[in-house]
Amino acid sequence: MKFAAWRKCLGKSCSTAKVGQRYSVIPCIPCGACAACREGKTNCCENVSLYGVHQDGGFSEYLAVREQNLVELSDNLTDSAGALVECFAISAHAVRRADVKPQQNIVVVGAGPIGLAAAAIAKAKGARVAVADIDAERRRLVAEKVGVATLDPSSDGYIDALKACFSGELAGTVLDATGNKSSMSRAVDLIRHGGKIVFIGLYIGELVIDDPTFHKKETTLLSSRNATRERLRMCH
Repeated sequence: MKFAAWRKCLGKSCSTAKVGQRYSVIPCIPCGACAACREGKTNCCENVSLYGVHQDGGFSEYLAVREQNLVELSDNLTDSAGALVECFAISAHAVRRADVKPQQNIVVVGAGPIGLAAAAIAKAKGARVAVADIDAERRRLVAEKVGVATLDPSSDGYIDALKACFSGELAGTVLDATGNKSSMSRAVDLIRHGGKIVFIGLYIGELVIDDPTFHKKETTLLSSRNATRERLRMCH
């Protein structure tokens, strides 16, 4: 669950947090000692603990949060928007992992909150963006709110429709935010030769990707997990 919080009281060791101030909460509690943490990649700590997963989360009336897991909300954000900061940070981290550039052809698969935000951020960076989702209402919302082309991945003409969005080419990068086995397995079919795939959504199980297609396209395959403190600050 994504949430924002008001600081109700302070522990003795707090030095910068203020009572009554609003904060978004970084859910990842890193160990600080593993190789990833030592390199600053606390978002993929080997021993990470998460508020709302391994510890009490945002459904609690009160929650003890480490000071270093707080990011102060700016005054121009509503409480509801503040609760979404961490969600947007996950999207921003994925777009950064993808190294999105102006004029690149980007397809975002999955138009939930994280996919929606990833599409908006990629568009803001100057990329040509299309969003694919099987839900017609989500596609309508994307077209209305983000102003990008939409695709139905369940349609027979999915690949042709994708090419039509990009002047006859396949996507340079796929950002898959579905966590769906079928969608993730076929992502390689959506990219051009030399293209890139970034998995944002998590599928609990094994994926099968057609290796001849994967190899001949010299595919770059990346995962994107959680977000760093820097990405949360950027989303304020």
